Order: sequence, then structure tokens, then C-alpha cells
Amino acid sequence: MREDGAERRRLRAREPGVEITLLLGADAAAELGAWRSAAELPGLARIVVFARPGTPVPDSPLITRTIRVPALDISATEIRRRVREGRSLRYWVPDAVAEYVTEHRLYLDPA
Repeated sequence: MREDGAERRRLRAREPGVEITLLLGADAAAELGAWRSAAELPGLARIVVFARPGTPVPDSPLITRTIRVPALDISATEIRRRVREGRSLRYWVPDAVAEYVTEHRLYLDPA
């Protein structure tokens, strides 16, 4: 993000009066401090973190809220890894999601 806040102004102009929420898993939130211009995020969106058992939520002033989720230990990071390795997503995501991921060849690039 540029220092002049141009992106924030464009987003607010495109979505006036809308409160935007960025949803993250605890594993992604752990890397939040390393994101480019992370300090600017609260000006753009509320940051809500889903806390899974066994994955600590970082203590960060950027995080607005933490939501505890059931002991279903499935992370987006693991789903992307399974796709890159050519492994099945059955029981990991709804069938329609697995079909969409396959059809659009999502997550095949490790970057």
C-alpha cells in the first residue's frame, strides 16, 4: 500500500458504508506482522481470526476478534498443500469446492 492511502480511498469509494472483515486462520494470523503494510490493515478492515485447537492465536493489536471453532483440524494451508501434492480433498471440503478447485486449477503454484 502506498503511504498516501490511495488504495484505502478506492476501496471505501467502491464500497461506501460497508464494513469489511478480513477472516484469517490462526496459522495465517501468525504471519500477519510480516505482511507488507500490515499496520495499515485496521484502516481497511476488521481482522477476525479463527482459532483452532492446537494453533495459538498471536497476541497482536491488529486482530479485532478471535472466534473459537470446533476441534475440526483442517487448515487452508493444508488444503493447498494437498492440492499441490495431487492428493484428494474428499472430506476436507464440500464436493462443490473440490470441483471448483480442480476446474480452475487453484493452488497448483507453490507461491
